Amino acid sequence: MNKDLIKIINHFGKDHQIVKVIEELSELVVCIAKYSNNPSTFNKHRIIDEMSDSLIMLEQLSLILSIKQEQIDSIKFSKIERTLNLIES
Repeated sequence: MNKDLIKIINHFGKDHQIVKVIEELSELVVCIAKYSNNPSTFNKHRIIDEMSDSLIMLEQLSLILSIKQEQIDSIKFSKIERTLNLIES
């Protein structure tokens, strides 16, 4: 998949794709806010679609900035552990 994402980045350019990251995350935020404001009109497929777009763009951002998945996973683990410790105390 990285090969495909690199092809996309090379085609559109890094700066353009960084702007797309912001756009896709914004669309996800709007979708979540709509759910939060009125859960009875919740459209699960819309959120899945926006989450997918955002995850694709975040993967591209990682490639653009040379961030390894292990770096992200390490920090995620630390943050989860910190939150669990807060819950337990």
